[in-house]
Amino acid sequence: MRHIVIGLKLLTLIRILILAVANVAIGASVYFLSDHSDPQRRVAMDEAALAGQQIWRQRGCASCHSLFGLGGLAGPDLTNVITRRGPDYTGNVVMFGLGIMSAQDMSEEELSALMAYLGHVDAQGVYPVRSFPDGGFGQ
Repeated sequence: MRHIVIGLKLLTLIRILILAVANVAIGASVYFLSDHSDPQRRVAMDEAALAGQQIWRQRGCASCHSLFGLGGLAGPDLTNVITRRGPDYTGNVVMFGLGIMSAQDMSEEELSALMAYLGHVDAQGVYPVRSFPDGGFGQ
């Protein structure tokens, strides 16, 4: 019986290690596969986008949605939602809900800031990466 308990503990530790390695691999791939050659892609957030980032965090949007593949799984990845759907459609979904997403009670200023943040994220790159860069990984 004692051997079974030790075996289960070891199995749990191995699973945790595998998940940790997978998280590092995902983070590294997002970093290395992003386009670092275009300095205009790395733009500092303006005040509206910073306010939107705070709203994203305070309202727990990442518990359901992801950005660049990192975050919740209940809702879609919102990395390029502004390009795909536009700010008007996206704002309407936030305000009035759609499917399992419930309507969010927020002011026009909060909604505008959230759209500015999603627009900023959208401008940072494309997810999922559609192709590997030429030469890949610094070769």
